[in-house]
Amino acid sequence: PPTVPGSELAFSWTGPLMLLVVFFELLLRLNALRRSSDLIKHDMQRYEEMWASEEAADVGIGNISRLAVLIDSIGLDSDRLACRQCERRLAAGMDSSYDSPAPSKTGKWEDWRISSRSGSMGGASFRGRHLLGSLDLGSGSMVWRGVQRQPEPLLDQLMMRTVPGVLDIRRPVSSLDQMYACASVLHTIVLPKVKDLAREFHGYFPRNNWAFMGRGSYVKFSEVEAKGGSVGVKWSGLKSSGRAIEKITRSLGNDPSYLTDICRFMIAFENFEDLTKCLATLLTDEEVRVIRIKNRYSPDYDAAKSAGYRDVAINFRIKSDATLALGAEVHICELQLILLSFAEIRSVAGHRNYIQWRNFRGE
Repeated sequence: PPTVPGSELAFSWTGPLMLLVVFFELLLRLNALRRSSDLIKHDMQRYEEMWASEEAADVGIGNISRLAVLIDSIGLDSDRLACRQCERRLAAGMDSSYDSPAPSKTGKWEDWRISSRSGSMGGASFRGRHLLGSLDLGSGSMVWRGVQRQPEPLLDQLMMRTVPGVLDIRRPVSSLDQMYACASVLHTIVLPKVKDLAREFHGYFPRNNWAFMGRGSYVKFSEVEAKGGSVGVKWSGLKSSGRAIEKITRSLGNDPSYLTDICRFMIAFENFEDLTKCLATLLTDEEVRVIRIKNRYSPDYDAAKSAGYRDVAINFRIKSDATLALGAEVHICELQLILLSFAEIRSVAGHRNYIQWRNFRGE
């Protein structure tokens, strides 16, 4: 067939042009990473100085060690743990591994129990409660009792009836709308617990006016209550849908089930002692099932991953009469415990720089 003059030459330049485009993309990427580092350099230096002062103090070293011992004792500080949003177990597939549900004598929801085939798990009792009660890894035979089944012919016909309180790790949640519905319900249930913890352990929350973020931008919750309410506190809301989609596509491999902080709260503390006591109290709450703890105050943690920022992030489920009745007991939420000195470094401009740093890095 006839050829157009010059077409062979144009075709021969395709490969080099593509290499040139890739080269420029690489340069742009490296420049973005450099700019991102420059943006947060000042705040990162302040975080590092604050952390160095905590490590240098004898009291600080002891408190850091006690916090690490507490977290290590339950074995939930690991990135290998399967922390995912999962569905309830379908009732249609439970005949072989679950006992038939029996009505409760009290009419209330009762906990499901796991009996390990391998015998005792060892460790503290609350360690076993959190590991087994929250992860449901199928290591033993699960017995669910106490839920009175109501006639639901349509769900039974469609084989879509679910069992309250029983998690199915084989069915990760795929709907972001579903997770936001559960998170909005759970937000109103977790908030009173967060208030109780802050009241008991001298916790601080952000002031209602974010224009004054920086030093003095946090207020002690007990002082706010003493003045007749909590109007001066800016409570954490649900994660914005735009940021949720960004995180899913950039960091979570397009899998929404790994998004575990749609419902999230934060409490700031003046010292490690109050922070550690707050965590210990949360761990012993019978309604709380802790899934994972990220201890960014560990000396082994690489703070460069979070631009110098440090906290203790706890992912957990709430299993209560209210969450079981509303279908939110399988949803994972997050509570961040942070030192007040670290929280006050987060100024409006600093947080804006952190967002740009995160965006440049594609996180």
